[in-house]
Amino acid sequence: MPAETRQMSPQAAQALLLGLADEAVSGQTGEVVCLEAPQWPPLPASLRRQLDGRSVYTRPGAARYATTAQLTLEDRLLAHAQTQGAPRLTGDLAARRLGADQAVLEAELRGRGHDARERAALRGLRLDQAAAVWHVLTSARTVEIVTGPAGTGKTWVLATAAGAWDGPVFGTATSQNATNELRAAGVQVAANTTRLLTDLTEGRIPPGSLIVADEGSMVSATHLAALTEYAARNGCKLVLAGDQEQLAAVEGGGAMTLLADRLGYVQLAEPVRFTAGWERGASLRLRSGDATALDEYDQHGRIRGAPPDQAMNQAARAYVASYLDGRDVLLMAADWARCRELSARIREDLIHLGLVDPGRTIRIAEGVQASVGDLIICRRNDHGIEAGEPGRALANGDVLRIEAITPGGIMVRRRLDPDRATGQRRFTTQAFRYDGYRSCDLAYAVTGHSAQGATVHTGIALVTGTEDRQWLYPAMTRGTDMNVAFVFTTPVRAADPQPGTRPAPELGRYDRLRREHAGYPPGLPGAAVPDALGLREPVAVLADVLGRDGAELSASETRQRNLANADHLGVLHAIWTAETAAARDDRYRDLVLAALPAGHRQDLSGQARWLFRTLRGAELAGLDPAEVIRTAIASRDLAGARDIAAVLDSRIRPRIDPLLPSRKAPGPAASPGCRIPHARPTWPKSPS
Repeated sequence: MPAETRQMSPQAAQALLLGLADEAVSGQTGEVVCLEAPQWPPLPASLRRQLDGRSVYTRPGAARYATTAQLTLEDRLLAHAQTQGAPRLTGDLAARRLGADQAVLEAELRGRGHDARERAALRGLRLDQAAAVWHVLTSARTVEIVTGPAGTGKTWVLATAAGAWDGPVFGTATSQNATNELRAAGVQVAANTTRLLTDLTEGRIPPGSLIVADEGSMVSATHLAALTEYAARNGCKLVLAGDQEQLAAVEGGGAMTLLADRLGYVQLAEPVRFTAGWERGASLRLRSGDATALDEYDQHGRIRGAPPDQAMNQAARAYVASYLDGRDVLLMAADWARCRELSARIREDLIHLGLVDPGRTIRIAEGVQASVGDLIICRRNDHGIEAGEPGRALANGDVLRIEAITPGGIMVRRRLDPDRATGQRRFTTQAFRYDGYRSCDLAYAVTGHSAQGATVHTGIALVTGTEDRQWLYPAMTRGTDMNVAFVFTTPVRAADPQPGTRPAPELGRYDRLRREHAGYPPGLPGAAVPDALGLREPVAVLADVLGRDGAELSASETRQRNLANADHLGVLHAIWTAETAAARDDRYRDLVLAALPAGHRQDLSGQARWLFRTLRGAELAGLDPAEVIRTAIASRDLAGARDIAAVLDSRIRPRIDPLLPSRKAPGPAASPGCRIPHARPTWPKSPS
C-alpha cells in the first residue's frame, strides 16, 4: 500500500481494502477467473452458505481468484520452458570439462551413485554437484532447474556451468546483492533481473548464450516468463537454481515451483554449510517439515523460549555477545517493525559499551537516529557509487558501518563476507562517502527476505509463532557454526484477565537496563516472579510453525490442486459421514430397540450418541452391529439399568477398543427409505 495510507483510520483502511477487493473480483481491471473447483454434484440450498452461495463444507473467504492474463502468462511460461532444441554440450565433452567420468555422473542422476560428498571432479565439485552441472549442460530443453537445500552450493554449481559453457554467459538474480555473489563466484557478466530484462529488450544477449539465474524461487512469474520466452525464441538456455521450500518472490511468486513440478528438476543432496555434522541432517528434516528435527535442535541448545519482551531482550543480547566477539552475526525477524525495535535495543547496548558514539547523529528511515559506529543497511541500488572496491557498485541490501559524519554526508565502509577460517566480520579497507542514507535502516536485525541467501557465522531467529515453514527454514540455516531460535512462549497480544491498569513495560525495562548498566543484578528485591501459567513449550510453538505450509503457489498450481482435492476421498468421506449421520443413527436406534426385551423397550437417552459412535467403530472393524448389540444385551441382565444406552455402550466398548478398521469393512448402509444423497451420475460409456 502507498505510504500515505499509513495515516488512515482503521475504518477507512478497511473500507479501502474491501473496495479494492470488490473492484478486482468484479473484473473491472480485466477478466477474472475463480480458481476453486466447480461444485459437483450440484448442491441443494440447504448445503449452501447465504454469504457466498458456496458449499457449507468449504471454508468461507478462502476462494482464490486470478486474471486470465495471469493464467495465460503461466501457460506461455510452461510452453516456452519445455521447448526443445536449446544449445548444449555433448555428454563426453561436458564430462571431460568437469574432470569426471560420464558413466558415474549418469549413475548419480539415476540415483545409483556413490556418496554425494565424494569429490568427483577436478573443479572440486561433489558428485551430486557435478551430476547437476553435467545434466544442465547436456540437456536440449530451454529451461533446466537445479534445486537444493540451504548450504548445498547452488551458486557454485551455476558458476561451474558458466565456466564450462561454449559461448556467452549472463548471470542474474533478483537482488543486486545476490547478483554480486554470483559475480564473485565466477560469472563475470551479471546483472540484477530488472537490468537484465532491459538488456533483453535491447538485444544485447546473442543466440547460443547461457543465462544462469540464482535464488530462482524469488524471481517473479512476470520476469521469469520474459526470460524464458527470450531464451526459447532466440536459441538460448536458461538454468534456474533455487529452493522452492524457502521464501518466494514478493510479487507473483510460485513460478519456479510451477516449473519444477511440471518439468522436473535435479536436486543437490548434501548441505555442507554447517560445521556440526548433526545439523546437516537436521536441517534437511526441518526443510521437509519433520517436527522431530526440533528435538535435535533442542538437545543441542538451539531453541530458547520466553514471553515476548524477554525473548526480544534475549535475542538482542545474543546478537551483542556475538558482535563483541567479532563474529559475523545475523538477527532475523518476520516484519520490519519488530526488526526496528530489535535494532533500537541493540544500539542502546552498543552505545553503553562504547562501540557506538552517542554524540552527533543523523536521521535515517522512519526518523531513526544513527551515529558513528552504527551499522546501516541500504535500501536502494546506486550504480554511481563505488562501494569500497574497484568496479563494485553500492547495492540494495549492502551493510555499511558509519565511520564519520560530515556536512556533505557520511563516510562508510561496506561489510564483506566473513573470514572463512574464523567467521570474523570484515569491512572494505577503503571508506567512501554516501549521502543516500535517509532511506537506510539500522542493520542489526533484518527480515527473512533480506537474509535469504546470506551465509554468516551465527544466525539468530526471533520466532513469534505466526510464521510459516518457508520462513523458519531459511532463518535457521544462515549460520555456519550456530543457528539459534528465540521463541515467544505466549501470544504477542495475550488477553489480560486482571482488571485495572498496568505499569508500562517500557518503564520496567528502562529500570532494569539502568541497574544492569550500573553493575547491579537485573532483578529488583522482592520482584514478583512472572506467572508461568499459559506459557507454551518453545518446541511446541516451533512445531506449529513448521506445520504451517506457506508455499506461494502459482495460479495454475492453485487451480490444479483445487481440482485434485475436489473429489479427494478424504473430502468426500467427510461430507458423506456428516450427511448420512442422521440416517445411520436411526438405523442403530432401530437395531437396539429391536434387540431389547419387551420390558426394556423405551426411547434412548442423550447418551445414545456415544453408543452409536461405538457401534460405528465396531462396524468399521468388520463386525455386524446387530450381532454386537444382541451379544451385549445377552451378556448380563438389564434389570435395574437406569440408562440403557449408557449400559450397552459400557459393555461394547471394551470389546472393540483393541480393534482397527478392516479393509473389508462393509460400506455405508442405508436404512429403509434413506436415499443416498446427490449421487454422481453414471457416465455413458464411449463407443468402442
